[in-house]
Amino acid sequence: MAEEDLAAAKMQALMRGKTARQEDPLLLQCVAIGDVAALDKYLASGALATPGALAASIGAPVKELAASLVGRESAWGVDETELACWNKVQSALYPTPTEDDPEPEAADVTNVEGWQAEAVKELFGADDNEGGKAAPADPVYAYTMRRVVTAGCYAGTLRHQHQLKYA
Repeated sequence: MAEEDLAAAKMQALMRGKTARQEDPLLLQCVAIGDVAALDKYLASGALATPGALAASIGAPVKELAASLVGRESAWGVDETELACWNKVQSALYPTPTEDDPEPEAADVTNVEGWQAEAVKELFGADDNEGGKAAPADPVYAYTMRRVVTAGCYAGTLRHQHQLKYA
């Protein structure tokens, strides 16, 4: 029993440490007192915005706090893998016009074997012997891409097609 108790104590200590690392008490203090200047200065020093600070700032009386935090991706609490996929999907759905192509067409991000497979290789693939990228062995990346594409399409133009189709 002593080993189980020791293991449980270690696990609890790790969880407390993880929670403590996730939320920055100085950041939360800036939000709690409503000091936008101190918050901006602290973030400029390299501190990362956190989801807890963003959540606290949304309910705060000083609305500039939330404006300072919402523009920082670290405050969103989104996994880096999903964020990379989201950015890739949004870039493909809404390509930037250039001088050569003032009205670029959106990519077909729903194509699992085409666009999605290439995006997974580009974002998460392992270097192969020919200097390119091979699909990762872990199927989680493909699943993540499909989930993000579904959300990206729903948030984008395909949502309107879906509503019209079933209206």
